[in-house]
Amino acid sequence: MRPTKLYAIPRTNALNPRKVLHRVVNLSFRDSLRLQARMLDVSPSGITMMSPLQIAKGNIGDIRFDVPLNGEFPQVHAVSKSLDCVCICTQGFRTNLRFIQIDAVSKRVLSDLLRHGL
Repeated sequence: MRPTKLYAIPRTNALNPRKVLHRVVNLSFRDSLRLQARMLDVSPSGITMMSPLQIAKGNIGDIRFDVPLNGEFPQVHAVSKSLDCVCICTQGFRTNLRFIQIDAVSKRVLSDLLRHGL
């Protein structure tokens, strides 16, 4: 009988709770590509989105999006890096972006959103 491998649950999921949030994301990458995508979820460390174009792994760019918080829509600005990009049939490309630079105001907005909800 072969021993089975036990896979631990990634700690990032427990430390970085994700919240489903469908918003428009504006992206501008360093190679001057600008596009709009649809956010699927957000966490303190990054977002998942559906993009009409494939974004190469490792691309760095600026992202902007607004979040509904206490009846207002504060903007979140960050520099992010593409972790992966998967084609989802005709729906587009599901892309995970990790924040590599985020200002204090945007970080506070995200933490309030994840703590208190919509």
